[in-house]
Amino acid sequence: MSDPLPSPFGQLNPAEFLKGATGKGVKVAVVDSGVDNKHPDLAGHVKGGVIVDETGGQISFKPYDGQDTAGHGTGCAGIIARIAPEAEIYSVRVLSCIGVGADGYKFAGGKPKHMIVGTDWAIENCQVINLSNGLSVSEGSAYSEAFQKLVEKAYYRDRILVAAGENQGLPSYPSIFSNLIKVYWASFKDALQFAYQLKPKTFTEFIANGSYVKVPQPGGGYIYEIGSSFAAPHITGICALILSKWPQLKPFEIKTLLYSMAQKMPPAAGK
Repeated sequence: MSDPLPSPFGQLNPAEFLKGATGKGVKVAVVDSGVDNKHPDLAGHVKGGVIVDETGGQISFKPYDGQDTAGHGTGCAGIIARIAPEAEIYSVRVLSCIGVGADGYKFAGGKPKHMIVGTDWAIENCQVINLSNGLSVSEGSAYSEAFQKLVEKAYYRDRILVAAGENQGLPSYPSIFSNLIKVYWASFKDALQFAYQLKPKTFTEFIANGSYVKVPQPGGGYIYEIGSSFAAPHITGICALILSKWPQLKPFEIKTLLYSMAQKMPPAAGK
């Protein structure tokens, strides 16, 4: 039997409100570059997944191989596992990395249709989906209708989509759609601390810690990361905690709870 919800909603303290929640029974998909399941922070947390592959124009699924082509997905998964240690993580690889430069990751193979197919698999198989990758409006506009249908499918299937806002402060797919939980970044001291600040021009609502976050990397090491990519998994992990206590909640109810837990005087986003 689930715990009773507080009524009426006021300002909730995340640590008190989520006390005892571990993410148990919640499946979380990380749609990204893969997840290294051999890292000590992730051993036993990753339960499976798929690789979106394309050969001769035909897209197919290959079995999860425990690999990460970049480290990006492993970093995101590590944050989720830290916040919701009993959540079941599933890797959905849609990106391939060709290097990391001064301005961030350089990806190849992350075609819009790979993201769409991979996210659809996640919607069919998991309750919470972390999308720490996106496409600029110019890149994704041709797939706008497909993205919109996917987001609507998730909403009506009671799936929680958490998308990273564009780090450059520009709109991006799929975070422009209102049925998503959109996340930008700032600096917070606590993993359960976040804020609400609706920013119409960037299509973001929530602001979580994305400032020098220590995250696992393939091979057993760690790196400190900055940006919305690593803020979104904080909210994803919190959503897993909420669902593990109240599995009957709908997406709009979870967003309401996030609003009730969020600070209303946030720090400057992106700092």
